[in-house]
Amino acid sequence: MRDLRYEQFLNKSGVPWHYEEIVPLSRVDEVESFRNQARLQAIDHDVVTKYAIEMLDGVQFPALCAHHAKDKRLIIISGNHRYKAYLEADIPVADFYIVDAYQEHILLRLTFESNLLESPIPPSTEVRYHQGITLYRLGIYSIEDTAKALRLDRTTLDTKINAQLMSERLTILGFKYAGKFTQTTLVLLSRIKQDKALLQTASLAREARLSKEELVEVTDKVKDASRSEKEQARVVANFYMQYGDRIGTTAHGKYHIAQSTPRQRFINNLNSILSNAQKPESLAPYETVFLRKIQRAIDVLVKVNRYGNPS
Repeated sequence: MRDLRYEQFLNKSGVPWHYEEIVPLSRVDEVESFRNQARLQAIDHDVVTKYAIEMLDGVQFPALCAHHAKDKRLIIISGNHRYKAYLEADIPVADFYIVDAYQEHILLRLTFESNLLESPIPPSTEVRYHQGITLYRLGIYSIEDTAKALRLDRTTLDTKINAQLMSERLTILGFKYAGKFTQTTLVLLSRIKQDKALLQTASLAREARLSKEELVEVTDKVKDASRSEKEQARVVANFYMQYGDRIGTTAHGKYHIAQSTPRQRFINNLNSILSNAQKPESLAPYETVFLRKIQRAIDVLVKVNRYGNPS
């Protein structure tokens, strides 16, 4: 049946369309229709079965929406669940809104917006941001237009796009660990425009396991030194020295992540001391070990205090 709300949506989208009351479902390209599905999971079979039962009971469903492929077959924009339900109910025809447009960005935007308008399974927030990134990266719509169309937070969408672009840039430059960085780390690294300095800073962030606050300081100083590649390298080298006791080296002089930070070793030693302190009867036989643990904890505390007072 015709759906006035969906017709208003099509009119507002500015795309040419027409309505066909009887369309054989054999004209549908099922493979491409499911590939065009807005959700990551194309079909929920429980929903299909529910729809099929209602169709057999005489319930009228809104018309499907599709566009023509190059071979004149139909690719569904909205209504994959209804399409499968018609087949399950042995109903060979359905009514359709046919969009008379072929531009990829228009069809993709219609698919995503239709999913928000009438989907029986509302897309998750994660899926919606995935859709937003996909739509924006076509290069047609601004971040503002994309966020508005898909009802997304503009700032969050911008952050996710920048993080994805930075991950791809690091991968292209040969950095193997971009996929292990948090979104926040990737966005902070995006402040560095020079490839060599970026790789050096990314390596430092990974090897020293920098916190957000530490990485802000590092990227600020590397960015400020952007006039000279040597100056940027010197800045990164200074930070390597500052965070050196978090980083170990192999026999070949290459950096690898230390097993634990000085702060963590300090906490572990203190925990051992406190554990022993709760067992007075056990202190006498292990007095020497107890004193060594205290000394190690003090040594670590001294090292940590070189770069800040531990909490």
